[in-house]
Amino acid sequence: MTPVLHIEDVEQASSMNRKELEKLLGDMLLRAWDHLKKLNKLLAEPRNRAAMTDACTTRYMENYRERTFDVLGILEDHIRAAAGKKQRR
Repeated sequence: MTPVLHIEDVEQASSMNRKELEKLLGDMLLRAWDHLKKLNKLLAEPRNRAAMTDACTTRYMENYRERTFDVLGILEDHIRAAAGKKQRR
């Protein structure tokens, strides 16, 4: 379950205005969110979850967990920004 790494228009991001850049980031976040939902659905099935844990090392699982929470944080930040709230750290 590997997402497609090519993202159209990302090469032009440095020359985009704010509205275009926000649209690009929103599109990227939606794609990431869709991927996470598909992955979560697959891992909800015991045989898929067992196959993944049998094939993975502890280090891989730690990296997977860390990256998943990183994506979650990005999505939450984007939602807060879209709602006009400032993030508290």
